[in-house]
Amino acid sequence: MAETYTVWWLAWLPLPFVLTGFYFFVGHLVQARLEWNHVYYAITNRRVIAQRGLASPKSKFIELSDLTYFSLHRQGEQLGTLRIHNGTKQQLVLHCIEHPHQAAKLLEEAIANNEARNMNMRYC
Repeated sequence: MAETYTVWWLAWLPLPFVLTGFYFFVGHLVQARLEWNHVYYAITNRRVIAQRGLASPKSKFIELSDLTYFSLHRQGEQLGTLRIHNGTKQQLVLHCIEHPHQAAKLLEEAIANNEARNMNMRYC
């Protein structure tokens, strides 16, 4: 069509679609693999922190005092994904962590402390 109508830019028209298809086919897997070396999770005595990002790392956190519940999705005997929620519908996902039962134990303790503190506040 570019030669027939002498419109040079028509030859480049399919390029964005080809590049987008390539990204969805294999590009996102390459990006995820490169980014995996820059993913960090931590549970401190005050918050749960997740940091990720290849070029500019972004951090998200949830205060343990705001923690309401979490779910653990096992992906193997020693591998799992934690979805952590707080009272404001914020969610933090810790993907593919090793020994998730240790992290789940810390989160259960934090939830128990939050429930005990809330009960004490109601009766004061």
